[in-house]
Amino acid sequence: MTAEWLAEDCADAVDEANALIGAALCTDSIPIELRQPLRVLQDDLLDLVDGLLTSRTDGALPAAGRIRDFIREIRTEPPLAEFAALGGSVDGVGLLRAARAVLRRACRAARRLADTAAAERGHHPPIPATVECHLAAGAELLLVIAFETELRANRELPVVGLCDGPGALLGGRLVARRPAHPPG
Repeated sequence: MTAEWLAEDCADAVDEANALIGAALCTDSIPIELRQPLRVLQDDLLDLVDGLLTSRTDGALPAAGRIRDFIREIRTEPPLAEFAALGGSVDGVGLLRAARAVLRRACRAARRLADTAAAERGHHPPIPATVECHLAAGAELLLVIAFETELRANRELPVVGLCDGPGALLGGRLVARRPAHPPG
């Protein structure tokens, strides 16, 4: 695979993630205070795609610091390890988790692109590490916002309604259910 092909593959994945973020915002299930960081991330992703497709590596690409600041401001508690795979009760949460999966794929593509571009010196400008770092930070932000959205939505639901799924709400926290019978 050439660096040019990998850059297009990465840009396509970023565009797909951006579309899923937009779809999540259209559901109106994302709390208002969590929408601005998603819009900033969308703008950054558009800039990243432009940089990937035009081979712009002049430092004009967005940095991950702002996204990491949003994560620190938003996160009330760390997302459960199982959260990325468990079903949720909020439409926008599922779309954000799908966007996260696609952004993680873009992050892997950016890593392959950086390696390939380095091997093809002269054929394609080097891809700065900030691209992969920003994509990873964006994926983390999507997980945090999805988890916070789920927590806020579930605090308004009766506990009885949550005991039928893979998780339960205990004391205001979404926790993974334990198996009915221990193994062995």
